[in-house]
Amino acid sequence: MRRTLSIAMLIVGFGASAAYADGMPRGFGTGPACAQFGGAYFGINGGWASHDKHWVDRDNWIDNFAFDFNSSNVSKTRDGGTVGGQVGYNWQRRCTVLGIETDANWANLGGTEVLSPFTGGTTLTLNDKVHWFGTTRLRAGVVVDNLMLYVTGGLAYASIKHDFRIVDPAIPATERFSTDNSRWGTALGVGAEWALSGNWTFKGEALYLKFEEDRTSGSSLAGNQIVHFDTQDSIWVARVGLNYKLGGDCCARPLK
Repeated sequence: MRRTLSIAMLIVGFGASAAYADGMPRGFGTGPACAQFGGAYFGINGGWASHDKHWVDRDNWIDNFAFDFNSSNVSKTRDGGTVGGQVGYNWQRRCTVLGIETDANWANLGGTEVLSPFTGGTTLTLNDKVHWFGTTRLRAGVVVDNLMLYVTGGLAYASIKHDFRIVDPAIPATERFSTDNSRWGTALGVGAEWALSGNWTFKGEALYLKFEEDRTSGSSLAGNQIVHFDTQDSIWVARVGLNYKLGGDCCARPLK
């Protein structure tokens, strides 16, 4: 997570440093000094993400196989790349912008963790996979020359799979529970977008997505009980993107 946050800070700061290198600032809140971001746009994005997972065995299901397994609470972070696209619309008045944006992203976030503290061969295997995620967010920002700085927040959604399996050769027994469904949550973030030549803009942003708790229930034959598992998921995203603004007005009007 620390690595993703560091990448996020570099990405968001890149647009600001590049714009300042071009001679900023030359006025805040004045009409002629503002690039125009208003109107519809579409684009692509890519970056890095971290999936944080916390799994809880509510009924001590693992104790049916090993009383001292000590793994009824497991936290894990998985990092990977992400790529996707976005569409949106901005309303701009002077140097203030209010917009809405929707994005969808493929994610390479997943992995398998095998916990096996015993010489007898009892193993607990946790497998997680984020297939894709997306957001629908409001954006509110201010424009200084060619640079828009904004905050954003809204709805997050994702397809996340969790699989829990334990193998005990001594019984012998193998039990497995899994869930694979769409999840809903919230998204918050900050970003910077820089108007390039023509109708093109370049942006960098950092987002935090937190999803509703996922609860899985099933019947354990080895334990002769109903078991319940809770999994809390969140995703940190650091990415850059390129947008094209539709319409006749250019994003970056001459400022010099």
